[in-house]
Amino acid sequence: MLISINIIAWTRKIYTIRQFGNSAIRQFGNSAIRQFGNSLNRSLTLAFVSALALMVSVITASAQWIGPGTGGDFFNTANWLNYDINYEFTGTNADGGYGWTGASNVYGFQSQTAVFDSNHFTYRNTDAVNFNLQQLGKLTLQGPGDTFTFTVDMGSATAPTSQAFTIGGHGSWGGTLDFNNKNVVFDISPSLSGTILSNSVTDKVNFYNTGTNIGSLVKRGQGILMLDGVEQFRFIVSGSVSVEEGLLYLAINNLNNPDMAPRISGATSYNVHQRAAIYLDAAGNIASLAGTTNLINNAPINLYGASLAARIASNNNGPHDQTVGAVHLRSGLSVIANQGGVINEATPVTLTLASLERHNYALVNFIGNDNGAGSFIKITNDSNIITALVGGTTSDALTPGKVGTGITNLKILPWATHRAGVDSSYNQGWVMGGDAYNADTMVTYSAVTGIRQLRDNEFYDTSVTDNTLANAADDDNVWLGGNSQGVNTVLSADKTINSMRVTQWNNRLYFQNNSTLTVTSGLIISGRAGGMNIGYSDSTNASGAISSGDREMIITGINGMSFWVPIINELDPADNSVAGLIIGVQDGASLIFNSYNNYGGKTIVEGGVTLKHGAALPSTTALHIGDFGSVQINYAIGPAQLRVQKLTGSGTLNFDAAATGNLIIGTASADAGKFDYDSRTVSVDDGFAIAPGDANAMPLGTLTFGANVADIAFLAGSFLDMDLAAGGLGDSLAALGSATSLTFLDGANLRLNFLDGLAAADGDSWILATNFNNLIGNLDQVNILDQADSSLTGWSLLFDSNSLLLSYAIPEPSAWVLLLTGVGLLAILRRRR
Repeated sequence: MLISINIIAWTRKIYTIRQFGNSAIRQFGNSAIRQFGNSLNRSLTLAFVSALALMVSVITASAQWIGPGTGGDFFNTANWLNYDINYEFTGTNADGGYGWTGASNVYGFQSQTAVFDSNHFTYRNTDAVNFNLQQLGKLTLQGPGDTFTFTVDMGSATAPTSQAFTIGGHGSWGGTLDFNNKNVVFDISPSLSGTILSNSVTDKVNFYNTGTNIGSLVKRGQGILMLDGVEQFRFIVSGSVSVEEGLLYLAINNLNNPDMAPRISGATSYNVHQRAAIYLDAAGNIASLAGTTNLINNAPINLYGASLAARIASNNNGPHDQTVGAVHLRSGLSVIANQGGVINEATPVTLTLASLERHNYALVNFIGNDNGAGSFIKITNDSNIITALVGGTTSDALTPGKVGTGITNLKILPWATHRAGVDSSYNQGWVMGGDAYNADTMVTYSAVTGIRQLRDNEFYDTSVTDNTLANAADDDNVWLGGNSQGVNTVLSADKTINSMRVTQWNNRLYFQNNSTLTVTSGLIISGRAGGMNIGYSDSTNASGAISSGDREMIITGINGMSFWVPIINELDPADNSVAGLIIGVQDGASLIFNSYNNYGGKTIVEGGVTLKHGAALPSTTALHIGDFGSVQINYAIGPAQLRVQKLTGSGTLNFDAAATGNLIIGTASADAGKFDYDSRTVSVDDGFAIAPGDANAMPLGTLTFGANVADIAFLAGSFLDMDLAAGGLGDSLAALGSATSLTFLDGANLRLNFLDGLAAADGDSWILATNFNNLIGNLDQVNILDQADSSLTGWSLLFDSNSLLLSYAIPEPSAWVLLLTGVGLLAILRRRR
């Protein structure tokens, strides 16, 4: 501990000396001193890195299991060093000796009372072995600090084990973990963090006991945290629950007492991030109780491109419905699912949301109520949904749960889509890039059936109406080509419809006579076998436009489409406070723009898009790339520059390997001579900005640049806007390639936004950029500003080990004396001259 404290103190002094050294060197202006200062700076940096490595090695060495390799007694603290089970299993089950092969081969805390005097518990195992740690009675966690971290890491990104770590036993086994009012972090498979796993490769931690006195609860890592067992086992939380990665799985079976039903109770809110998921499984054997069996309390649920899924069963005693609190779609493309279990129209099962509210142009995919099968998603306070519906007649005209009556102009929910079915097992398909995010049709709403999909005979099908849009009503929902492939639909005059759906391969929409198709809801959805060409270009059918009227265009679904005609709308081109185009195409498919677009408002990418035209995005738009969004600039743009007003978000931007153009944030002409770097450069003009993250939804984020991006260049007067939070957390830039440069020309600006009233302390630092091949420019000439564009003092930038580091240091009194001495020396030199 003393070593750690000394290293931290020394580190702060290094930052202080570096800060003073830079300032003093500039004041003196002596080349010899400057050269010495630079050498000192490099030496201090190397010393700091060495000290940091030493500190890490000390910590690593102290965190290990020192007990026997076979049949270990985990309750005997003589087998622990620093109370941390951290044995690296690399052999077979027999060598490791910790595999759970039967009821007699379990290890753990056998005492009825125990105290765990630490702030962390770690188990690592690279062998493909299940493990059971039996804990009976009450175990109190009373180590130092206000946070307890429970880490289980099995396997690696290249060899995940797909095994289970179980604590508490099975059935009636298990006891109570008293977390002593600490905040608790469950980090399950952190070595898999950021990877996309297949459905069958998922490590799990199973809790068959009760956790009490939990402050906030955080789930990290790509593995599954499962709370299961009989009725008495649950987590009692007084703060928020955050699922940052992976799956939080809550199951129930053998329930007899409804008061004990919640697997988590008392939470103030649930925050599910970036396609993580909460999965509610009430499909077990609950034969003795009918009615509602809630697995979480009714606190608000915030979805940031994430999943809320429920698997609900009905049996001879009736359905076991689930109710949750108000659901807020905060950003990205989220999923809300009721998969159902043994269901039928006579005994439907229902997932009920207290309310549903959309923020920041978020999108949502619903799963449930598949053609009236009896799996409903209902909303208690549905005022927001009713307001958002667009179209002609109400869906209440249909008989609930029955086949549609052929109505084609039902009202739809334009920012919501539907997927008919998904694998019912709890797996990573709910978490990252799985089928749950692949929508193929539209949804409507009624108070009777809740959210449900539009059925095939509720669309205007152009394949059975002479392949033309001529007879479609202005508020019809149009199915372009129906279930037929290779259908060419013709638009020979201006036409208005409510929405448009495409599901089959190689269907085309021809525009003739320079006609315009207006989609008043703004929704265009590509189904399971897309590949649709909108305005397919040939010698006679190359003119026209597609418009979303006075609202944003939303293009979503599974597979991509190619647009050969421009997208337009009636929004003010200079107004980037509203969205003009939202892209939610998923499952790796790309939306391709081959034409000039001229819509107003900003562009939001939550899926994949390929830009093949130099004006595929209007130069007036701001480009936001969401957490799982991707933008690729294609070679066909050629030497021309693609221009936008601002670049924000936490997704990925890349160039095609053969691209010769650039992306310019700003309005300067291509021959202005302000920047003349090679192709595939992202440059920022005077007065314009790159801003990672999203201040409206999830402020902190990493904007990633693909392997084919040659340079990120900030010109004089440009801005890099970064949000900073406590603990070294903040926005960042990242490069995926090994040859991407980071450029700051003299007079570029770093503008800082301090979150939650952050006040930097001496020695605080933030990593602003990672994995860049080299730095071009002089960081001393970068202006560091606050949000009012006022200069900040005490801050410095350093580029080292391919990363850009921002640090804050306050000179110590002795440093001020040296600085004043330097000023005095300057005065003496001037007097001698």
